Amino acid sequence: MASQADLYRYTVLFYSQILEFETGKKFTVSPNGEVLADGTPMDYHIFTHDYYFTCGDNVMNSRDSRYWGFVPEEYIVGVVDFIPYSIDKVTDEFRWDRFLKFI
Repeated sequence: MASQADLYRYTVLFYSQILEFETGKKFTVSPNGEVLADGTPMDYHIFTHDYYFTCGDNVMNSRDSRYWGFVPEEYIVGVVDFIPYSIDKVTDEFRWDRFLKFI
C-alpha cells in the first residue's frame, strides 16, 4: 500500500535512507529548510514499498533498526521461530534455558 509523506527538514532526516533507496537520489536540506533531491526541490514523496522497523532482544546492545534503519519488505527472507543457541556474553557459557526456545 502506497503512502504519502510530506517532506520537511526533520522528516528527511528520519526517512533519508528509504527516500534514497526508493528514488536513487541524494536528499539534502538547504539553509532555508527546503528539501532537495539531487538539487531539485521536493515537497512530498509517495512511498512505493512497505518498510519494517525491527527490534533485537538485547535492548542496550542490539544491531537492529535503531542502528541500520527501516528494512524494505523485499529484503525480509524469513521469520524467526526459535532460538537455536544462546551464549552469555559475560560468562561465555551456554544458556540452556534458551536452547531451542520457541518465540
